[in-house]
Amino acid sequence: MSGITLALVWSLGFFSAPRFDFAHRPEPVEGAKEKPPTVYALPLPPKPDYSALGWLIGEWNGKAVTPSPPGEARLSVAYDLENRVMVFRETVGFSASPSVPATHEQWMGILSPDAGGKGFLLRQFSSTGFITRYHASAEKAVIHFYPEGGELAPSGWLFRRTLTRTSDSEITESVDAAPPDKPFFNYYTLRFARAAPAPAASPAPKSGALKNYERESPLSVAEEVSFLPAERVSVEPSGPSR
Repeated sequence: MSGITLALVWSLGFFSAPRFDFAHRPEPVEGAKEKPPTVYALPLPPKPDYSALGWLIGEWNGKAVTPSPPGEARLSVAYDLENRVMVFRETVGFSASPSVPATHEQWMGILSPDAGGKGFLLRQFSSTGFITRYHASAEKAVIHFYPEGGELAPSGWLFRRTLTRTSDSEITESVDAAPPDKPFFNYYTLRFARAAPAPAASPAPKSGALKNYERESPLSVAEEVSFLPAERVSVEPSGPSR
């Protein structure tokens, strides 16, 4: 059989072969029982008990306490992930002194129960690039954070932090540092006051109820905008300069 004949026979066999529609599903047989779906139950761990730390939740504004150099700070603590973790965010800035340059640091941390079941674990990420871990323990109105290494901990240095509630609206934060093979010394101390809640937003005007400056000339608009803080809007006078 020649090559042309073989090719023809092969092509006829290919096109005459039955085709299967894999997207087609057979019609259900009347009276047949459908197999119930398999359901898996995944037990969830109990929610952590953060009641000993609950007084930290909120926004705090702080200032440095002597002998620390002049400085300011802002601390935010909030629950997240269905109250399974606590998220810390802090910004600290100190003015320059004759012996120390000005410093500014931001950090955030995720606090969760310690795997050992005793206390909590804070994983801290700093704008300086360090990633450190702290074991946290609460004793009434005091929370201690003890260093436990970290993925990018400062080589040889140790830092510990203590938060103390002095009243319902005030706390202090003391940070101690220890150079390699040296004892701890007070790095800085901050006194925080609970920030006042933000004022409620005024309701939006109804459609059609335009403000005066929206009906008048562009000059009126510029006069209205100029009352905003200078750091937000800068209005330049129109027309030729004098």
